[in-house]
Amino acid sequence: MRLVIPFHPVLTPTLTPFGLKRPDITAYLPESLLGEEQSGFPQWQVVIREWERQGRPSFKEFVLSLTEVDLRENRTVRRLVEIMRECNLEPHPELRLRVSEIVALADVQRLVPAEQAAFPTDD
Repeated sequence: MRLVIPFHPVLTPTLTPFGLKRPDITAYLPESLLGEEQSGFPQWQVVIREWERQGRPSFKEFVLSLTEVDLRENRTVRRLVEIMRECNLEPHPELRLRVSEIVALADVQRLVPAEQAAFPTDD
């Protein structure tokens, strides 16, 4: 079940930015999982270093051209996350830390199920 903050005309929402060190959320997927998609998938450090050397083009397009792993489609990433769950694979520790920080700062009392939100999401 997805949780969203409902629209409230009186309250002004506070947004807290949480940056990630890697250029894209997909760069936190386990290399071992991506190696199953395309044998010989390099470590993310190698991919990111080459991406920076190439002038920081579109990250997912770059990953596709370098590794033949296509992370451009949400359904592909969702499938990979499902495999992670089934195989008990963990994302990179930095991502786990960021998620913990977000959860710690969330105002849990203001979160409601998506179907009760003023602007429900499509997915």
